[in-house]
Amino acid sequence: MANVTGAPDQPQEEAVLDLHPDWLDLDVVRAVTAALGPGNLRFVGGAVRDTFLGRPVLDLDAATPLKPNETLWRLEAAGLRAVPTGIDHGTVTAVAEGRPVEITTLRRDAETDGRHARIEHTDDWAEDAARRDFTVNALYLDPEGRLYDPVGGLADVRARRLRFIGDPARRLAEDRLRLLRYFRFMAVMGGMERDEAALAAIRDALPGLAGLSAERKRDEFLKLLKEPAAPAVIGLMQEQGVLKALFSGLDTGVRWRLLMGLEIATKSYASVMIRLVALLGGDRERMRVFGDSFRLSRSEARFLDDVAKALVLPERPRLSRWQEAAYRFGRNVALAVVWLSEVHEKHGKNALEACTDWDIPAFPVKAADLMADGIPAGPALGKRLKELEERWIENGFSLG
Repeated sequence: MANVTGAPDQPQEEAVLDLHPDWLDLDVVRAVTAALGPGNLRFVGGAVRDTFLGRPVLDLDAATPLKPNETLWRLEAAGLRAVPTGIDHGTVTAVAEGRPVEITTLRRDAETDGRHARIEHTDDWAEDAARRDFTVNALYLDPEGRLYDPVGGLADVRARRLRFIGDPARRLAEDRLRLLRYFRFMAVMGGMERDEAALAAIRDALPGLAGLSAERKRDEFLKLLKEPAAPAVIGLMQEQGVLKALFSGLDTGVRWRLLMGLEIATKSYASVMIRLVALLGGDRERMRVFGDSFRLSRSEARFLDDVAKALVLPERPRLSRWQEAAYRFGRNVALAVVWLSEVHEKHGKNALEACTDWDIPAFPVKAADLMADGIPAGPALGKRLKELEERWIENGFSLG
């Protein structure tokens, strides 16, 4: 990783570039522009950043100098569905043809405590840009395709470089979640230039993670794990003490290294939850505590628990551990076993393909079969069924 050196290109408060991405032609964009007026709307954040990064544009966020109630009134007057999703913070969501656009009034932070901000509305685009987290998230594109770059974000996007807007320590003090967002956006950008001033501020801000809600930390961390470039960023987080501060059981240990080896060997990526299992070492109790602490969904917590149990299934001479895992817990758990075990050292991608294509067998004996042989319903019947099933599994899914 190289250190960031030199100053970014000169920021521009006026339009510096004309472009016209396809999403500007969406019906919802045209409808919102007509309702609010082209001079009252600029798209900002992920849509603009991801356009330059060549990533799919999934969410459309826009800014406006109009006050929230006027935004709401204009949208409704134009016949658009308008939802006051965050009107206390200045946000109204417009919906057309099933596609939403979140429109937020330009604002500045009046007070911040690290978790919440008291905001004031403004009509100053530069003030709105100055309160954002990173330069790459403060690029504005108007409906005509003119780009506005008040804090030098365009040069940073092109260099795959992530920089806080202004003083990193101040930005982190305003919102502690930016500590995790920094690493997520580093993965989004796919660049690994070291900004030592930012990393020093992050280390100083680590105690503040404890004051954030479990839901905010969970959502941000899982979004990070979804990114293909997450492994390199996770290594930096480990180095800087962020993983330990987030949850003491997170570590780039043996399971993580096995997973990274298979990702590199197969040029593919494991799922978010499999990456999480690897960072938790496949340890059942550790995963249970993480699930409780970060309020994972019931299905997510069940997946972690099933994988933990599958990873310690006994070795059997006639079938692979992943095959038994597939039968007992389902294919997704079986795939996790392949990703997280030494099997890839011999079979690599073939093991993943075999697991994906394999027909999971069904136990061929039913309770009715045993009852027909004279075993009455009751505990003895259940016990006999269980014995036969275990023998069938031990024999490689065969009764012979």
